[in-house]
Amino acid sequence: MTRFLVDGMLGRLARWMRLLGLDTAWPGQAADPDLVAQAVAEDRLLLTRDRRLAMRRAVRGRVLVIRSEKWREQLAQLLAEIPLAPDIKPLSRCSRCNAALLPAVAADLPCQPPPYVVQTQPAFSRCPGCGRAYWPGTHRGHIAAEVVSRAARAMYL
Repeated sequence: MTRFLVDGMLGRLARWMRLLGLDTAWPGQAADPDLVAQAVAEDRLLLTRDRRLAMRRAVRGRVLVIRSEKWREQLAQLLAEIPLAPDIKPLSRCSRCNAALLPAVAADLPCQPPPYVVQTQPAFSRCPGCGRAYWPGTHRGHIAAEVVSRAARAMYL
């Protein structure tokens, strides 16, 4: 499974990668030496728009320079350039902190979902890192449509 480290410029891409279930660290506005050290220490592929950062010797062979400023095009480039199909497990990671989600029952969640959600949704998840609660909803279809659209577009880049 490919693990990623995304630099501060690519926060929205990081969130979408997590929604796809990709292990994506995003330390925010970390300094370049810290990003390099983390990529090496955690054996992560560094995604950046900073060409100077990408040229550092320590990350050669473990860096992908993202060309676009638009997150949809960034996602399309990622899907086109790296074979991720086996790694994609949608909605299996926390979109905020990247922790793998754990199965949960509604009664055990830190915040109670609305009664309609409890009655209509069979499965819930919780984040062991930040405590967020997740359940399948209409956003699943939106996420799937976005990813399929990006993957299709990626073939024509």
